[in-house]
This record gives sequence, structure tokens and C-alpha cells, in this order.
Amino acid sequence: MPSDKDLFVQRHTTLKTLSDAQAANTLAMEHNLSNDSLRGRLSRANTPKNWAAVARYKASNTDRVGPSVARQVKVLSSSAEVYEEIRANLGPDAVGVFLSDVHAPYTRWDAWELTLQLIAKIQPDFISGQNDFLDNEGFGRWEDGRPHGGRAWSADQAYMRDLEASMYKSIQEVAPQSHILAVAGNHDNWYHRHLRKGAPQAAEALIADYMEFLWDLSVLQFSRGFTENYIELSPGLVWWHGQFTSKLPTTNARNTLTQFMKKGQARSVIVGHTHRPATIEGHSVGLPGVTFINAPCLSRLENVPYMKRDPSGWALGVVVSHFQPETTVSHHDLLEFKEEGSHLACYYEGQRYSVRLDKAVQNDYA
Repeated sequence: MPSDKDLFVQRHTTLKTLSDAQAANTLAMEHNLSNDSLRGRLSRANTPKNWAAVARYKASNTDRVGPSVARQVKVLSSSAEVYEEIRANLGPDAVGVFLSDVHAPYTRWDAWELTLQLIAKIQPDFISGQNDFLDNEGFGRWEDGRPHGGRAWSADQAYMRDLEASMYKSIQEVAPQSHILAVAGNHDNWYHRHLRKGAPQAAEALIADYMEFLWDLSVLQFSRGFTENYIELSPGLVWWHGQFTSKLPTTNARNTLTQFMKKGQARSVIVGHTHRPATIEGHSVGLPGVTFINAPCLSRLENVPYMKRDPSGWALGVVVSHFQPETTVSHHDLLEFKEEGSHLACYYEGQRYSVRLDKAVQNDYA
């Protein structure tokens, strides 16, 4: 027969997530006690000595998977379950829009507005999230040399989360039936690595908070920040952020396609990362039957805070994919956004989409 202290410790450790009524019922059934008797014993056991026993138990008993990691894993498992259910209920044809390298707050806001216009028209089944959605400068490997305004913005996560939430919500406003799939990029993972290196005791709880924040915004996630995950949309289509940075798109294509063919995945692979648009057919790099598409970006093309000079070859735009979820059939449109007079414009399925050109830069964020 357990002592009053044993019951009290069990109630406030292994049964701590249950309500008082649920915990009492569980303990009564386990130890063959009446509910009334059990409640009386727990009430009498509510003493400083027994609270100290609870603390001692928690200090000497740990799970191999801590509670914060368990929260992260729950987000991943729930995301995988939801994604599989969505895929099971897709029709014979589906559409995905691959957004890459938004790098907020260093976003080209006219390009973001044009992207929302396209999404509103297309109403895709899937839209990529993360994919270097936040710039996360200050969390990366380089010294943060930005002016005070930019450093202050990144230093307070409240600014970052507020902006991120409003941008994801804007996608959901224009395409409420679309599903956002997180494709973790290197800038996304900077945040996780920064925490794990600089504050390891707090890191997993803060990362769990962030993952639950994205989950509440209906962003399905497939990485805890250790890897840059890829997503299989069909037997013929993979989304990945990309890791190869050669200025020669054929080199990036060969390395990327070879990597996925080694996994037994000969198909179309869409990546971001370089900000340089390219479409490379596999046969041109000795890998027939596959296609490599490098998406443009939605971030600034000049005054980039972490680069010493303006980059070359970067462009604005997105990739739209039409695919059959159960086959290898897919078709892709790499849409580049171009300046046309006072407007930023693109063309899709014979229609012109445009917004007012806006290249303004906040100097204190530069």
C-alpha cells in the first residue's frame, strides 16, 4: 500500500498533466482505493515536506527525451500526420507555389505584394514556408555589422515573431484553403543553432516555443533545425532549400540531382538558396530524365546587409508547379518578376500581374 507521500509525489510528477479529478481517479484505480479516500489522503499529504519530495524526485529522474524535445517531436509527428491526410485527399491534379528566400525584414515588399496577388489567383494546394523566410542576421556565423536599427530588430524576438505571423496570415487571407509546408533553410536553422550553442540549457524549450508558434499559424514542419529537410510532393517532385552555392547553375544542378538520384529519387527538384533563377534539364549535366529548377528570391537585390557588395545574378520571382500527386508527371513555371516602368510585373498563363514598383530601403535596417 503506497504512503500518502508516495501518492502525492506520483500525482505531481507522472500524473502532473491531469486534472485533480482525473489524477484521483487514476490513482484510485491503480491502487484499489476509493476516490473519496484518495482525495482525503492527497489533501493531508499537501505539506512542505512532501513538496520537497516532489522536487527531489524531479531532480533525480529524467527521461531520455526531455519535455521540450517531446514538444518538438509532437509538432513534427502532427505535421506528418496532417500532411499525409491532405495528400490522401488530393485530386488527380495539384498545384504548388515555391516561395524562397524572403529574408524578412530585408524583403522586397513590392515582390511580396505581387506574390500574394499570384497566390490569390492560383489558389494552390501547397505553398512553401520557411525557406529562409526570416533573415536571422545576428544569429548566423558572420559578425553582425549592421547599424543599430537592424541589430535592435533582430535582438528582440517579439519584432521577428510579429512580422512573421502577419506575413503567414497574409498568405492565409488570400488563399485560405492552401497548406503551408516548411522547407527549412540555412538562415532558418541559424536561429536553432545559435540557441543550442549559446544557451543550451534554454535552447530546446525556446525552439519548442517557436515550433508551436508556427504550428498555431498552420505551418507544417518537418525539421527540428538540425537538418534542411526536403518534401516529396509526389513521386515526381521534391522541394528542398538547397545547399550548393556555385555561380554556375549547372554545377548546382549536377550536385543536387546526383544527391537525390542516390536516394532513388529521379524526378524534378526545386530549390532556392542561391537567389539565382535557373532551369537545367538533367541530360545537359549527364543525368537524363530529371529536371533542376532554382527559384528566384523575394528579398532585396541590393543593399543586402550581410554582403560587402551588391550580388550578381539575383532575381525576384517564384516557381509554380502543376503535378499529379500519384505519378511522376509535373510541369513547372519559373516566374521572374521584372521592372516595367513604374511597376513590377510578371506573366502567368497569358495574364499580366503587376504592382507599383517599391525599392525603398529603411536606412537604419541596412
